[in-house]
Amino acid sequence: MGHTKKTFVILPLNYYLLRIWCFKMNKLNIGCGNNIKEGYINVDIRKLDDRVIVCDVHDLPFPDEHFDYIYAKDIIEHVGRLEINSVLKEWVRVLKKGGEIYFMTLNLQTISKAYLEGKIDAREASRMLYGGQDYEYNYHYFCWDEKYAREELEKVGLEVKSIKSRSVQNMEIVCVKK
Repeated sequence: MGHTKKTFVILPLNYYLLRIWCFKMNKLNIGCGNNIKEGYINVDIRKLDDRVIVCDVHDLPFPDEHFDYIYAKDIIEHVGRLEINSVLKEWVRVLKKGGEIYFMTLNLQTISKAYLEGKIDAREASRMLYGGQDYEYNYHYFCWDEKYAREELEKVGLEVKSIKSRSVQNMEIVCVKK
């Protein structure tokens, strides 16, 4: 009689930690940078803190419909204009039906208005529109006004609950997955 040899695959510790965190935490802080939120899985392209999972926001390492809440502050504008739809679909993939996603993002209308009214100069408007550009990923590739945001978000199965201007630079958008 022959014996079947069992083979074991040893996966990196990060894989196991990710699975543990994933099952315990149902809130995602996407593109967190230095804004680490307790009680959230914090992800970013850069490893700025040991509590951050390094990943690309285009391809999240989480199961479908896992999260009840996604916090996306100052991140979507760092995605290429032609990639918005696929990135939003990826974020919606990991959000549970009825789950909420919060965006804080650039507001083209208020930035333009402030510039045209002389409230901000060209240097400040450029910083807002194009990013700080002080490291590789700190570039803005597009910006929404309310109409454009609503159109893009609804295309990927999100219902826009509210859009509010928060400053000259930003608007806050709250959506729910249909």
